[in-house]
Amino acid sequence: MGISFGKRLGWMLPLALVLGVLFAVMDWPLWIALTVFVILAGMEIPIMLYILYGSQNLKQLAQYIDRQQKNPVFVFLHCLREGTDEELLEAIDTVLEKYKQPKVQAVYGANKAMMLRDFDTAHRLAEPIASSEIGQYTLALIEAMQGNREAAARYSIQKEWMKASIEANLAFVEKDWQVFRQDAEKAVRSAKGIQYYSNTYIFKRMEKEWQ
Repeated sequence: MGISFGKRLGWMLPLALVLGVLFAVMDWPLWIALTVFVILAGMEIPIMLYILYGSQNLKQLAQYIDRQQKNPVFVFLHCLREGTDEELLEAIDTVLEKYKQPKVQAVYGANKAMMLRDFDTAHRLAEPIASSEIGQYTLALIEAMQGNREAAARYSIQKEWMKASIEANLAFVEKDWQVFRQDAEKAVRSAKGIQYYSNTYIFKRMEKEWQ
């Protein structure tokens, strides 16, 4: 995840040229030019991290995601916003093919199974990461999507957006539109970065399904 070397180089070279001309005109030492260049180039990392983990600007997040379409995870995120269910499933398959890490396989595999409403498979895939925060959330979500309120409550959920998301999914199954909207909005509002983006478009898709 992140801006590729090619994209970094794409703006670093013009920046270096501009600084080179500027410092030649000013007749300042090379070390000053290099110091300014390193500082400006280094600003990319905190900006990128803010977008990924702190932003609540959908336009900014969408633009960043759309620039990263060589990465299957970002293709998935793009499909979450604009794709069909079939395209979303294909994007998940691509993530699963490329990333073999156990947690990735568990989370994305379980999400695919949940989309297909194969809850037994979803539970089996999520069980190996049950001790992690995302594992507890995924297992609780599997129960919530089936309307199993008591079973969902057995899992330890700490983050506000996770709690609100579970409640929104329960309300969705229980066909309580007012509570669903209230908790969906809370799940979006209490998240940031990519999670804010994901929650926004997950619940938008659920609203369309409701209609």
